[in-house]
Amino acid sequence: MVIVFFGIDGTIVDDNGWNGSFWQSGTIVYACVVIVVNFKMIHKTNTHTWGSTILISLSILMFWVQFLFENYFAMFPSVYGLFPVMMSNPKTYLILFLISWFNYL
Repeated sequence: MVIVFFGIDGTIVDDNGWNGSFWQSGTIVYACVVIVVNFKMIHKTNTHTWGSTILISLSILMFWVQFLFENYFAMFPSVYGLFPVMMSNPKTYLILFLISWFNYL
């Protein structure tokens, strides 16, 4: 996870000097954990049904929905407005892919 903290460091700074890189790095690390755990559940399961596939897929999707929900409410000031900035950064996708891939192996 050191790759995440050094890869994202200093990329999000707003007009007031608030550095959102810490929150972006934490979100990416948590997203990698969610993705890797769900992929390992798919890999370790001996039987696959349509229900289990939908539930595992929805658990990954619900992480992103929850993060998007928190993003649009000012009662979560630490992540308010972070989602569009984070998703417009190409480093986010690269790090998500690399960390998820290497941890899954």
